[in-house]
Amino acid sequence: MQRGETPEQTLIREVQEETGVKALRVVKPLAMVLSNIRIPLEPADVGLVLAVYQCEIEPDAEIRLSKEHTDMGWFAPGEAAALLEVKYPKELTVEIGKLALS
Repeated sequence: MQRGETPEQTLIREVQEETGVKALRVVKPLAMVLSNIRIPLEPADVGLVLAVYQCEIEPDAEIRLSKEHTDMGWFAPGEAAALLEVKYPKELTVEIGKLALS
């Protein structure tokens, strides 16, 4: 997050920077967890907050990944939850798994 940004503003900006998607609508936050990951920032460190939001984009939106990424994919909520549970807290993946496809 940049100083003065809300979490939703940060989400919209980051999605645009990483995927090129400009028309993102934040539907609702699903879960937020303070992880045990620490990020070093001199003179101390800060905690990493993991958040999951339900969002909508235009069906014909073109995804253009930034140079930071090599691949992407679309997954049903249950499949996405299963793939993410090896790395992320259960509080987040359970909420993803509950989503229904529209």
